[in-house]
Amino acid sequence: MSPRRWIQLGVAFLALAFVLWAGYFIFRSSFIAADGRRYFSLFDDAMISMRYAWNLSHGMGLVWNLGERIEGYTNILMVIWMAIWTGVLDKSSAVLAVQLISMAFSLAALTTYTSSNTTNGALPPSSIEQLMT
Repeated sequence: MSPRRWIQLGVAFLALAFVLWAGYFIFRSSFIAADGRRYFSLFDDAMISMRYAWNLSHGMGLVWNLGERIEGYTNILMVIWMAIWTGVLDKSSAVLAVQLISMAFSLAALTTYTSSNTTNGALPPSSIEQLMT
């Protein structure tokens, strides 16, 4: 088997392992509330951004609470990205959408990085050094 094929199989294995881990993580970090619905959660900074995104998408502006003008988010692009999903989905579904789409972007980045750094079936030495550090 050629080195390129080994790399492709390795990337496929990593992608599958990542999807399984991410799916398990998303499921385990969710919970079923008293109303019987499953809710998905983000952690710390992401939930802060989600609150700003929810308010933005519902016409209240980039605020934590209505009437308070405090910039408490750390990543405006993430807030805008989340605002798209909070504008069309309910809170729990928006969180799940952000998690699943982030997972897809991570897979795309892995695939793009691997395919752009593969030359004649092998990784260049500089890429191998980057992977080892």
